[in-house]
Amino acid sequence: MDRIEEEQRRYKKFIHVEPIGFVHHMRPGSVKTLMEHIGPEHIDQARVLEVGCGQGYLVSHFLHLGASHVTGTDLTTDIIDSIPRPAFQVYRDRGHQTMEFKVEDFQEMDNFENAKIITMFIGIFSLVSRLLDVFVEIPHVQIIAFMKPAKQRKEMDEKIDQICREHSVSKSLLKIKLSGSGEQRQAIVMKKLAVAAAAATPDTILKYGKRGKSRSRRTSPSPNTNLTQRKVRRIQVSPSPTPP
Repeated sequence: MDRIEEEQRRYKKFIHVEPIGFVHHMRPGSVKTLMEHIGPEHIDQARVLEVGCGQGYLVSHFLHLGASHVTGTDLTTDIIDSIPRPAFQVYRDRGHQTMEFKVEDFQEMDNFENAKIITMFIGIFSLVSRLLDVFVEIPHVQIIAFMKPAKQRKEMDEKIDQICREHSVSKSLLKIKLSGSGEQRQAIVMKKLAVAAAAATPDTILKYGKRGKSRSRRTSPSPNTNLTQRKVRRIQVSPSPTPP
């Protein structure tokens, strides 16, 4: 069974109250796509801030993929109180993973928990704009993922493109489906280029055949990958010249 779907099923067993926010989260396939775009190698041992965490759905997934600490925030006590704390005991028992939940307005936050990754799937223009500002201004925030606002799209696109040009940032686009309505929305993952380049490897994916033998498959760069990032990746995987 896919790890993402397995974790979702495990977590749902702990939901015994009216699912505030929970039904509006992503389907397992969309969560898997999101985590692939962020990069499991970046999630492992990272500190993560999940804004608008609802009942902790993505908080659980980040811990499942090895994050060292995840903070979930939302606007009301009712939402935070609805989080099924026993669902997180499996991570507490590991002894090296922690999590916390806070009632906090992102617009007023000035402490970003030393987070390497910040995610926000609310899709409100003012909040996403604030997230972009934090991404540029705070050095330790290396990766952000968010739902693209449905309103003021042109203004948002211009701001995102400007950040990519001026701050050595890559972006990738993905589509997500909401679990309750089935509505499809666009999401974006942005990475500071130093992080993206550090994780770049030759475009070879190992797959396993029916008998457990590995076979390689060449893959092409995603069309959404920032052009500068592609250049960095090509430089890194090119063989060193033979000395004369």
